[in-house]
Amino acid sequence: MQVAIGMLDHARRARRDRNRASAISEGGMMAGDTDAVAARPAMSPLALPVADAARVLSAAAGRSVTVEQIQSDIDAGAPTNVDGTINLVHYAAWLVKELTRSAD
Repeated sequence: MQVAIGMLDHARRARRDRNRASAISEGGMMAGDTDAVAARPAMSPLALPVADAARVLSAAAGRSVTVEQIQSDIDAGAPTNVDGTINLVHYAAWLVKELTRSAD
């Protein structure tokens, strides 16, 4: 029985290694590959493109935040970085300021 289990484990490892080699040769990554994290570009909350900011804020808020909503805020004076990206800390502060201003 132990021999059969060992053979099955060996076959699974060989199949996984073949699949991984195939995916890597095609430019992809496999789940569990430690290089997958390094391959992703880092996102900084201090400099997010508007589309990424919308995705991050949607996930955090649990509701849809659209690019159009953020762009509307930018048009109304929300701060942006020189390159047009959004600093989420500054944006959040601006939103709070706007909320308190409209409450007055």
